[in-house]
Amino acid sequence: MARQDRPGVHLRHGVPSNLAAELSSFVGREQHVRRGVQLAAATRLLTLCGPGGSGKTRLARRIAAGSGEAAPDGIWWVELATADAVVPAVSRAMAVPVPAGDLGPYLAGARALVVLDNCEHLLPEVAATVDGLLRAAPEVRVLATSREPLGVEGERVWRVPPLEVPPAGAAVSTAARYDAVQLFCERAQAAGGYVGRTDPMVAELCRALDGMPLALELAAARTAAMSVTAIRAALHDRFRVLAGGPRSAPARLRSMLASLAWSHDLCSDPERALLRRLAVFDGGFDADAAVAVAGVAPLGPDTVVEVLGGLVAKSLVLRGDARYRLLETVRSYARDRLGDAGETATTAGRHLAWAAGFAEAREPASSRCDIAVLDELEVELPNLRGALAHAGRAPEGHHGLRLVGALAFFWARRGYGIAGTELGETVIAADPAAPGHLRARALWAVAYARFYGGCFDEAAEIVARALAEEHDDDALTARCRVVVGNHTVFTDPAAAREIEHGALALADEADDRWCVQEALKFIVFSHELQHRPAHARPLLERLERLVAAADDAHNRVWATLDVGMIGHMSGELAEARAAYLAAERAAAEIDDPLLVLYACAGRASVALATGALDELPGVAAVMNRPEMRFAELTLAFAASLGEIAAHPDRPGPLITAGTTIAPYVPVEAPRLVLAGARRALADGEIDVAAAAAEWTRAACAAVGSAMTGPSRVVLARIARRRDDPQAQQCAQDGLAEIADAQLWTDLPDALAVLGGLAVDAGHPAEGTRLLAAADALATTIGSNDVLHVDTAADRRRAESALGEAFAGAWEQGVGLDRDTAVTYARRTRGPRRRPRHGWASLSPAELEVVRLAAAGHANPVIAERLFVTRATVKTHLVHVFAKLGVRTRAQLAGEAVRHGLG
Repeated sequence: MARQDRPGVHLRHGVPSNLAAELSSFVGREQHVRRGVQLAAATRLLTLCGPGGSGKTRLARRIAAGSGEAAPDGIWWVELATADAVVPAVSRAMAVPVPAGDLGPYLAGARALVVLDNCEHLLPEVAATVDGLLRAAPEVRVLATSREPLGVEGERVWRVPPLEVPPAGAAVSTAARYDAVQLFCERAQAAGGYVGRTDPMVAELCRALDGMPLALELAAARTAAMSVTAIRAALHDRFRVLAGGPRSAPARLRSMLASLAWSHDLCSDPERALLRRLAVFDGGFDADAAVAVAGVAPLGPDTVVEVLGGLVAKSLVLRGDARYRLLETVRSYARDRLGDAGETATTAGRHLAWAAGFAEAREPASSRCDIAVLDELEVELPNLRGALAHAGRAPEGHHGLRLVGALAFFWARRGYGIAGTELGETVIAADPAAPGHLRARALWAVAYARFYGGCFDEAAEIVARALAEEHDDDALTARCRVVVGNHTVFTDPAAAREIEHGALALADEADDRWCVQEALKFIVFSHELQHRPAHARPLLERLERLVAAADDAHNRVWATLDVGMIGHMSGELAEARAAYLAAERAAAEIDDPLLVLYACAGRASVALATGALDELPGVAAVMNRPEMRFAELTLAFAASLGEIAAHPDRPGPLITAGTTIAPYVPVEAPRLVLAGARRALADGEIDVAAAAAEWTRAACAAVGSAMTGPSRVVLARIARRRDDPQAQQCAQDGLAEIADAQLWTDLPDALAVLGGLAVDAGHPAEGTRLLAAADALATTIGSNDVLHVDTAADRRRAESALGEAFAGAWEQGVGLDRDTAVTYARRTRGPRRRPRHGWASLSPAELEVVRLAAAGHANPVIAERLFVTRATVKTHLVHVFAKLGVRTRAQLAGEAVRHGLG
């Protein structure tokens, strides 16, 4: 057995062997080789399975070469690809006659390794021969390569994976580390072509070829005459490109077409039918989908799974945990056979009908932003797109419109508002004769997704077409009106509320719970966009109850953002920060980039308000991801935050951050720009401050936002710097808007500027009280004043003017509660035209007297609270009694309660 004088036998690592020397380098697969040697030593029969061109033969040769220690009596390579019988092929390989065609007696007692390469066309004979050999020769091991298992008892099957390719989105600098890239580049160099290992098109080409070694080698041979880009572009006709292998190679290895034809010819008729029909799937499929699409004559629904198992065994279909897929080259071959059979259109039609049913079944859960269901749809995204593409060409059955209508929430929630809906519009245009309900629903779906993709005007135009379609579905009409309201809210929040309330009523009647949430969500948002938290808060409470009942993950994030926005406006900065942080994490979990942006903008704004600038780099890092959808917007905002953190004294990054996100995040944008104006003012850049403050005032005035109040306060500070006599009126107007809207976060700034103006006007005691009230409220809220230099100067001047009386006045100001401080500050306003009778006739001072009297305070206490004499309080009450027509304090208290002052 160990004689070395047989023809073709030589020593390899001291072991008799007929392994031929390799003429080209073996690239990659080091781990596979080590694993294969271990498996070959641990099992009697190891079969390497894989499709043609997957590199089974080269890998088996390497494993055999490394198996000398386990096979001291010989390593024998038997090529079966061109053989028509097994035992004669083994006899020729060993250069010895095999008595009676039986290998067992001849190899009995030998510790040898027999390698049978390309067994698939002789499977029954190979199986019988190997079974007999392993029983008669217990020390012999067999390593086989085949496109399907041998089916012998004790067989260990190892599916040979393709070469590893760089994943999509991987850095080009890392591409050279992947085996597929290394093989392609080395073979290209050998062919005389020049290829850069970090060329991104090389990585893309390797992915398009599925990392299949034969395909990579055939493509690399083309680089002598074609660029990598040209080769990639030519893969639409890949079998023309992937040809021209070495003349010395077997015919099946000279082209991918020949390799696949070899496998196809070994299939049964049912397997061929199923293989060609599976070509319609893009990105994989599960067994149910295969049955739905391919289970028609000559196949039956009950036979598809069994036949599918045969294709898996033959390595023409790859199987994962629960899904199957075809390598792209196999799929291309099968698609050609589908055309040859005249089944392309009918199979694509069944695939479209399956996709429509698949999406419709998952629409209710996707509307709740069920992550598992959205993930299911994400997995099927290539199939969904393929089905839509077919529907755009062949709209029979209106299945395409069904599919478009069912994908609205998936497109919107996963950031496909643009890319996904372009196919949808093609489908709608291709089916003009469809029933109005189907067309309207599809148009609504496209409009809804476009809106959440940031294309507000396009969404409005498309939903107008939906409303023009004839149908009698109130729920669909309500959903269309919601999109109209959603679009309108950015330009006219008050008008949007009317539209949303109408949609809300219609959705309530139709019992469309999702639509009720959506309408209510944007009604809340309309108040937030106008910075009126008191109006938004009770509506938010209702929304939170609906969201909890529906278990809607997307709207739960929205409601959490609402808590943050309302808290931010209302002076509840700690609560706002916590809500924004929770929303940021929840938005990341559901992978919604716009909600992440909203949460991060809120966190950044609160950090600026509280002076916690050390939080900004962390906020920026959340958005500083190029792979994130809406990357242009999120990366720009992240860059601005990084600039703010690095240069906290510069107003530019703040202003840039606010104006960048203004079209998408109009609630927080004015605060960021106004923060930039305050920073510029602190640095003495008055013109920059004035431009930013005026931009904010104008933008907010356009939508009726109460942030005009804080803007006017900053403009009042600027007017004060310029000795403009309008500063006092501007500050008072700002205070009035802040108080009326209950923007308590902005109140300290208004009180501080009015305090400074009082000191300027020669009223240091009044100014001191306002400065003290501003300081105390800012401490309570947790806000940080970047204009503390102005405030400190005003305080020093007041202390100088008052002397020992300063401490008492300061203490009085600290003791002012919020409402009293507002009333005290507004007392100095110029005359206003009021009616002579009724609640509207009361001055701010009179209203504050009423509030305190209704709370049960006596005149001396009221006088002390308001820093006036008891006689003044008595005079105010006399005027109040006359204006309101009441006679007793009890009557006054009752009226006050009815008017919200009790």
